[in-house]
Amino acid sequence: MPRGKQKSLKKEIVLNAPAREHKTFNNQLIFDNSPPDNKFLFGCLLCFVALGLFSILHHVMWRDELEAWMMARDASSLGELFNNIKYQGHPALWFVTLYALSRITPNPVIMQMFHLALAVGTVYVALRFAPFTKIQKVLFIFGYYPFFEYCVISRNYAFGLLLLLIFLSMFRPGLRPGVKKNYINLSIVLFILCQTNPYGAVIAIALALTLLFELIFLNDATSPISTKTKWQFAAGAIIFACGLLVSAAQMHPPHDSVWYHPTFLHDNKLVMLTKFLEAVAFIWRAYVPIPMFNMHFWGHNFVSHLFADPINAVKATVVLSIILLIFSLTLFLRRRLALFYYTVGTFGIVLFSYAIYGGSIRHWGHYFIVFVSAVWLSNLYEVKPFNSGASQTGVLNKICEFKICKFIEDKRGAIFTAFLVVNVVAAITANTLNYLYPFSANKETATFIKDNGLDKMPILGDKDYAVSGVAAYLNRPIYYPTTQRHATFIIWDNKREGVNASNILKYAGQYLLMEKQDILLVLTYPPSKDSLAMYNNVSFIKAFENSTLYEERFLLFIMKYAPH
Repeated sequence: MPRGKQKSLKKEIVLNAPAREHKTFNNQLIFDNSPPDNKFLFGCLLCFVALGLFSILHHVMWRDELEAWMMARDASSLGELFNNIKYQGHPALWFVTLYALSRITPNPVIMQMFHLALAVGTVYVALRFAPFTKIQKVLFIFGYYPFFEYCVISRNYAFGLLLLLIFLSMFRPGLRPGVKKNYINLSIVLFILCQTNPYGAVIAIALALTLLFELIFLNDATSPISTKTKWQFAAGAIIFACGLLVSAAQMHPPHDSVWYHPTFLHDNKLVMLTKFLEAVAFIWRAYVPIPMFNMHFWGHNFVSHLFADPINAVKATVVLSIILLIFSLTLFLRRRLALFYYTVGTFGIVLFSYAIYGGSIRHWGHYFIVFVSAVWLSNLYEVKPFNSGASQTGVLNKICEFKICKFIEDKRGAIFTAFLVVNVVAAITANTLNYLYPFSANKETATFIKDNGLDKMPILGDKDYAVSGVAAYLNRPIYYPTTQRHATFIIWDNKREGVNASNILKYAGQYLLMEKQDILLVLTYPPSKDSLAMYNNVSFIKAFENSTLYEERFLLFIMKYAPH
């Protein structure tokens, strides 16, 4: 047989096939890490770049994307940048990157192009190194998170996914003779992963503990760990610990932050239990992120639309999440390292969601990312055969003997593929709706203001966090009555005023007297009827309600100034 065909056949020894189809030698799993053929690799990359670029260019950035950009763009120095981001609860890596990009051009499109480059890097690593079948690789890269959430929407989570896959590509299974694991390089990757976002730090902790678990419990008894390996591991542990401390110092919010949480304990145990179950319920939303096909799709799960009572919808997602969690744990029962990593990573995110921040779909997606990376790790290790007979010991071995567990084990490749297919459906839905409807009305609002010369007027905006996107597209500050200052991005301290529909015109009147000229009001809600009756110098201009995000629909008003 020609050498080329031998090589191609060798690459088809895929580790997600049933255990009996794995080929082993000397009790080690044979895994060929040679690159896929260039036609497949670069063909998939070109398709991803073309479709990703199309989706990004048709995506209207929302406030979280633009707020990070404005913080970096408006900083005159790195010191000012760190002062700008101290209330964000995120490490500085993404913001420093944007600071460098904003020195090239003030146009935020450069941020989108860089974010696409991160997504393409993730796709390359997955196609080149992931121990999946070709169809699974294609399904993964065009799944909801790599193709929409962490590609089209420019946030720091794409950095985290890329670094996680780089770590996995560098990971070498086992501590046997001939297996080289560079703990220094792995720890450097974990150091940087800690600097991406809080969920990246949680996953980095899980990976670091997994390395320790492997060193203690999975080393070959016949081959003692060398002194050199021990020193490398110790040095790597120091590097990782430094990265975690640096990250924690940046993420810890000031005491005057609205995000400051001195404790996650509560006197009411029922409240604690409810909050914990809500964190668990996010697992279903992460694994099955299929929304309803309508304008307001983002962050909404189709299950929620099956129940008239929202409480019943939450109960259903809790039950479904627990079923998914048990099901996923069963997939890794005979792969101890993957089981350990999946358990630590998943429950780490559950605890973070419970104790710190519940989050949204972009945060919950890390549940599924942990699942995929656990499958990656599980495919690198030899499958432990089911034991039979009275001599069997151990709780896990007894559980593995159940027929349902054996069935899941035999079908694990098909099950993983099914999860990936579900995520592709979600990605197609999200990208289609992203094309059909503007993600936010902020760009349309800013365009109207510019086209009609209204950007020359003093502008007041509320709710400030939503209107900040309009400020970004106008490329100018807006007066925010919530903080009583002119600004672009938001300062999330506890000095924020309670501005609402009943008193917004009072604040607008005060601003009118300050400016002594007509002012433009950009609001996310209409003023109350009583306040409109009191201020007869306010006239409605236009509404912009074509937006995926409810909070980023805008109403324009003009308040006339009369010298008397």
